[in-house]
Amino acid sequence: MAKLGPVAGFPRWTGVRADACGPTAHRDGALVINLNVRITRRARWWVRWRMLTGRWPVNAAP
Repeated sequence: MAKLGPVAGFPRWTGVRADACGPTAHRDGALVINLNVRITRRARWWVRWRMLTGRWPVNAAP
């Protein structure tokens, strides 16, 4: 399992982490990657605050 670390768009102090497993071959020939994202309570409150204050980024991807 690969540790991806912090997720883009979330500060480190929120504790959001992502782990990736794979890739594995699907029977249709597609590659499948399992991605597990751990969302903490602190991150949920941070997102709610950002949405209420209107500071949520339109695109958090770099």
